Amino acid sequence: MFYYISKNYEVLIVNVERHTFYNLPNLTVLTLDENKITRLVSETFYELPSLHKLYLTSNNISVIEDGTFRHLVNLLELELDRNNINELKKECFDGLANLKRLDLRRNKLTVLKSFTFTELWNLQELLLDYNEIHALAQRTFDGLSLLKKLSLSHNKLIALISGLFEGVRGLSALDLRHNKLKRFTYDNVKPIYDNLKNQKSYIYLEGNDFDCDCHLAWMHKLRHEARSIKVRTSLENFVCKFNIDPAMNSHLTYYEKTIIDTNNIFIDEKPPDKEYKDTDDLQDDIDEEFIEEPKVIKKENERTLLQIPVELLPCPAAVKSVTDRTYTYPSQNEAKDYRNLILTSKSNKFDISLEHRYRHWCRRVSKRSLYNMGS
Repeated sequence: MFYYISKNYEVLIVNVERHTFYNLPNLTVLTLDENKITRLVSETFYELPSLHKLYLTSNNISVIEDGTFRHLVNLLELELDRNNINELKKECFDGLANLKRLDLRRNKLTVLKSFTFTELWNLQELLLDYNEIHALAQRTFDGLSLLKKLSLSHNKLIALISGLFEGVRGLSALDLRHNKLKRFTYDNVKPIYDNLKNQKSYIYLEGNDFDCDCHLAWMHKLRHEARSIKVRTSLENFVCKFNIDPAMNSHLTYYEKTIIDTNNIFIDEKPPDKEYKDTDDLQDDIDEEFIEEPKVIKKENERTLLQIPVELLPCPAAVKSVTDRTYTYPSQNEAKDYRNLILTSKSNKFDISLEHRYRHWCRRVSKRSLYNMGS
C-alpha cells in the first residue's frame, strides 16, 4: 500500500499532528515530499507496522522531536534531504533499529556530537553532503558497525579527529570531497584501510587543501593494493600542493618527463580482466551535479601526488605525531619496497640506462634531504 501526499496548486501541508496516520497497518511507503512541514512531533507516525520507506524531501523541517519515529520499527529508508535541520539528537532516531539508509543531504547541520546515530544499529548508508558541518566528535559514528557508505562531501570540515572511523570498521565507501581538510593521514584511514582494497570500495578526497607531504604517503601503497577501479582512479588523479624549493622542483620535473611519461612506471594500469571488473552494488543515487563535476585545472604549485616519489615528499616537523612516524624522513624502506614492486611488475620493459639515471637522481635527492635535515 502506497500513500502519496505531495505538492499541488491548492494545498500545502504545514503541520502533521500526532497519530495523523494512525491505523494504517498495510501502509509500506509514505511520501510527503515538497510540502511546507516545519516540525516533526513525537508519535507522528504511530501504528504503522509495515512502513518501509518514508520520504520527507524538500520541506521546511527544522525540528525533529524525540520519539518522532519511535514506532517505525520496520522502516528501512528515511529521506530528510533538502530541509532546514540544524541539530540532531540521538533520541530523534529512537525506534529505527532496522533503518538501512538515511539521507540528510542539503540541510543546515554544523556540528555532529558523539553517539548521534547510535540507535541506528543496522544503518548501511549515511548521506550528509551539502551541509555546513565543520566539526565531528570522535565518537560521532559509534554504533554504526554495519555502515558501508559514508558521504560528507561539500561541507566545511577542516580536520578529522583521530579515531573517527574506529566505530565504523566495515566502511568501504567514503566521500570527503570539497571540504577544507588540510591533512588526512594513515592514522585517519587505518581502521578502514583494508576495506578500501576491496573491489567494491571507493574513497574520494578531491577539492580539499592538502599539502603534498609524507602524511599522504599511504596513497602510494593503496594504489597498488586496491582492486577497485574507483579507488585506483581517484588516487591517480589526486592533486595536492607541492611547496618545495625551485631546485628540488626541477628534479621532480625531470623525473616526471623521463620516468613517468616515457615508461609509465609509476602509473601502472592493470589490464581489464575479470578480477578487476568493477561491480559496485553500493547504491549511488547522488545528484547529477554532484557526479558530473567539472574537471579542475591544476594550479602552478599543484601536483598529482602519485607522480611524486615517496622519498621526495617533505615531512613537516611541526605537525609530526606518534602515528606519523611511519612516514618520517627519509622514508627509505617504504620507497625501496615501492620501487621494487614497480621494477618487478615492469621487468620486461624497464630500460637499463633509465635505471642508472633513476639511481643517480635518488642519490642527489637523498644528499639534499640529509643536508636539509642537518641545517
